[in-house]
Amino acid sequence: MIEEIKEAVLLLNKIDEYIETLPTLMSNNDQAISDLYHYIENNTLNSKSSYRMIKELKERLKERRKLKNQQAIMNVYNNQKQKLVELNNRKMLVGNLCKEEKKLEAPYKNRIYEESELKEKLEG
Repeated sequence: MIEEIKEAVLLLNKIDEYIETLPTLMSNNDQAISDLYHYIENNTLNSKSSYRMIKELKERLKERRKLKNQQAIMNVYNNQKQKLVELNNRKMLVGNLCKEEKKLEAPYKNRIYEESELKEKLEG
């Protein structure tokens, strides 16, 4: 039984340590995205270099989305981790985490551009 408790404590510590690193990870990624935006803005790019920059930007944006989703889930966890104390409350915590995860999986809806406008820009 002591080993299981130690494992649970280690896992909780690991989660808390990851939560503490999220802001730094997000900041570093956002700075990299900003670097790419500024490079694109300030330099002339041919087709090949444009493709490479967009590919890199896409990877950074995908990483940003992943980090933001993790942050949203960790916020729910942080706000409700006192529920870990009681058995019945643990189910509610897991339910709330699953609810947040499902919300984050919803497809993105454009704010300004219609989908047809973006496709038109791609086709030239």
